[in-house]
Amino acid sequence: MLLFAQQGLSNDEIAVREVVRAETGRQVGTVGYSRAEPGAINVIPGRAEFPVELRDRDAAIIDRMWERIQERFKQTDKEENVETRCTALDDVDPARSDPATETAIRPASLASGGARATARQTAVRAVGLRPTTLP
Repeated sequence: MLLFAQQGLSNDEIAVREVVRAETGRQVGTVGYSRAEPGAINVIPGRAEFPVELRDRDAAIIDRMWERIQERFKQTDKEENVETRCTALDDVDPARSDPATETAIRPASLASGGARATARQTAVRAVGLRPTTLP
């Protein structure tokens, strides 16, 4: 049986999207990039890495989403026989930006689908999506 770290990565990216969308509100969750290693065209990826960023004005929402995302990561680990390790990169408490700055950027932000001038940001990197033992 071949094990693909890339499949675990794909499942985890979908989990982030689904957990964030399940919340009511204006929260945001992104996977900024994904990298499968060794990255050769003819090699099955044995390791994958991706950052997850969660943003909202309410720290409790961020914490709740992160707990649910971690539960989904554990589910992927079992289903795909991989191991996900998460390392915190950044954790910033909610803070409003300067009102003048918000006013200045609001038109461009709304035009691009944004409008989130303030947010708590939590970024983690899920690394070590490696196959565990073969059954």
